[in-house]
Amino acid sequence: MIARPARRLVRPALLAAAALALVACGDGARHPPAHVRLVLEGAGGEPVPTAPTVAESFALAEDALAWEVEAPFQRLVRRPEAETDGGPTHELVLKATEKGETMLLRRTGTLDPALFNRIHLPCRFDGQGYVRADLLRDGRVVGRTEPVRIVPTDDRISAGLGALTTELVLPPALRFEAPVDALELHVTGVYRFLSLAHVLLVKVPPEAMLPPPGTPGELVRVGLEARRAVGLLTGRPLSTEVRVPPGAELRVAYGQPVAELRPDGPTLVECLLDGAVVDSVPLPHEPQPDGGWMARRIDVSAAWGRRATIGFRIVAEGARATLGCAVAEPVLVAPDPEAPTVLLVTTDTHRADHMGFARDGVDVETPAADALAARGLVFDDCWAPVNVTNPSHAALMTARSVRVTGVRSNYSRLSDAAPTLAEAFADAGWATMAAVSTRHLGADGSGLGQGFDRMSWPRGQPRRRAVETIADVDRWLPDADGRPLFLWVHVFDAHWPYEPEPEWTERYWPPERGDPRDPSLPDPGIDPAALKPEFHGVRDMDWPRSLYRAEISGQDALLRGLLERPRVRSGVVALVADHGESLGGHDVWFDHVGLYPDVLHIPLVLAGPGVPVGERTDRPVVHTDVARTLLDLAGLEDVPFPGADLLDARPAEPRFAIEGYGFAASVTHGGMHLVLHLVERERALHEVELYDIRKDPGCLHDLVDERPEEARRMRARLVEWLSEVPDRDWGEERQDDQAFLDALAQLGYVEPEAEVSADLWVPDDCARCRRFDD
Repeated sequence: MIARPARRLVRPALLAAAALALVACGDGARHPPAHVRLVLEGAGGEPVPTAPTVAESFALAEDALAWEVEAPFQRLVRRPEAETDGGPTHELVLKATEKGETMLLRRTGTLDPALFNRIHLPCRFDGQGYVRADLLRDGRVVGRTEPVRIVPTDDRISAGLGALTTELVLPPALRFEAPVDALELHVTGVYRFLSLAHVLLVKVPPEAMLPPPGTPGELVRVGLEARRAVGLLTGRPLSTEVRVPPGAELRVAYGQPVAELRPDGPTLVECLLDGAVVDSVPLPHEPQPDGGWMARRIDVSAAWGRRATIGFRIVAEGARATLGCAVAEPVLVAPDPEAPTVLLVTTDTHRADHMGFARDGVDVETPAADALAARGLVFDDCWAPVNVTNPSHAALMTARSVRVTGVRSNYSRLSDAAPTLAEAFADAGWATMAAVSTRHLGADGSGLGQGFDRMSWPRGQPRRRAVETIADVDRWLPDADGRPLFLWVHVFDAHWPYEPEPEWTERYWPPERGDPRDPSLPDPGIDPAALKPEFHGVRDMDWPRSLYRAEISGQDALLRGLLERPRVRSGVVALVADHGESLGGHDVWFDHVGLYPDVLHIPLVLAGPGVPVGERTDRPVVHTDVARTLLDLAGLEDVPFPGADLLDARPAEPRFAIEGYGFAASVTHGGMHLVLHLVERERALHEVELYDIRKDPGCLHDLVDERPEEARRMRARLVEWLSEVPDRDWGEERQDDQAFLDALAQLGYVEPEAEVSADLWVPDDCARCRRFDD
């Protein structure tokens, strides 16, 4: 049993002010909030145009003479819905003979880029393909869109009930270009069919590209980071009436995410207090070198302790009709020198035995994590609920299993309807910030930006090193001075490809160990297809393992500065991995495939007020309970959220896991581990494995034939869990951005072609099922 010290991180005075997220308190409020988020309302001006307009529409059949098509197979067919929707009578069906083959549609004729900024392709599609558009003048490309994944249509739509639209976004600079004389659509990867009836050139108003007022805002990316913001336009000021806490200052930031709304003359953003200008800052004409936000701290002492109207407006001289910017994170802050902090560090692809403090660990140096463990509580038996990054973080941030979140792969994103840990902290009035190290875990790729005031992730590359991620956090922390802060930091250095700094490589592979590819060394006998390309020819497999350890040590050294910051040391800290890594077990080399302890057993450390000091527990836990525990440690026990407090003693329960894409599921309980395969891959459909992980942690000896009754009982419990209807009202959302998918491919993620049912458990009458069901 864990001895529990005093548990309250947040002082009672701060809890009395927990209405922090409210716009204002009533006049009779006895405890006005110390920090107030502003929800800015629009005022004045005509309604903001948001509806796109169609500049031109080209029906491929009726406009056939203007189009050239290069494809192995093409055919005009009658549209099933032509009789009812009034659209084109025919559609063009294209097929490629080989996956990856490029097909081309070219239209000649004058087009004016000033009249459109989007290309819409309503189409029926079955397969995996991508499309981009080129605009040409005199045979030279003058504008090119980013490739976009074509949205696959489901069986209902393919049966003739409609089409889905794929949207291509033109580069903003094209609006200054003269007319072009050709449009090309390049389609790649189609290997079933693409049916396209018409091409629409669409104009989306620039004003519609900014989040509307009257809401908490959306994450808007400017430069390298996104902040929660709403749009401010010329002639459409923003304002709100609010009680200003004594001692408060107004904190706000401005950014320009939409090039079309950037000023072309002297322009100011003004902040007003009861109609009087209290702050003014010029909006730059050109993108700034750092591409970032302009942060302001504004004196509002004239309104301390009373209600006041705070507003923002754009003042421009000789500018075009509409200018705009994003107004981010407007908040009144009465600084509290003892404002609490909760830090969540997730370290990607990190095995439990690769910590200096691990009981059965390897030779690896992690002094920063060891110091955290020495002043906190180590969970020696923590498991992840899945073996893939995005699904694991979605489960961590919602305290729900993968079966419930619906996020089974890095190609899925969490629904905005899913309540998250960040939203719980934000609703309680805390500042919320996140810095992650992979593109696919960013707000647009994962759906995990909800609830965060501020978030950064790599741009133009699939990953970044921990040093860059932590640099963002170091730069942000002063902005949260005096405010309660929930901070999530994700580091990715231990994920393949292993590219440690030379000093750490030499620590684990000193020069005297020689060339790991020395042909005189014994042949390890590993199929090259099982290895990453850079490890082909390696004969001493300790070398890649040493690189993995070097990455972990280098990452730990970078985390040390963050963990030793006074504000962090006085707060609550959780350090946990999303999943582990296989270093050769089950012939999985330097990857995280399957549901064995190599990839499910992860490190977990808690430290801070309310956490036992210098203790460890071997009680079986799952990382989905971290969120509830952090809320409780923050003094937010009354905030509704799923999960259980890890510091509460309770009987061990079965721990369930799902392999990425839904390929397999497992249950672990009482020292036994059962795996049930849900698709036909390396193992047969519905094949079962059973291991005693107390004696066989590597899962090398399958006991399913020796202990059939135990296997039957555990399998029945797992099937029951898989068959439960998810307790949620949201669904899976697919990722369709080609640049995003390319970034995943660079990290070794390739979406499989195997079909996996939306229902994880689909019973059948196979011999493997009858063995246990009879």
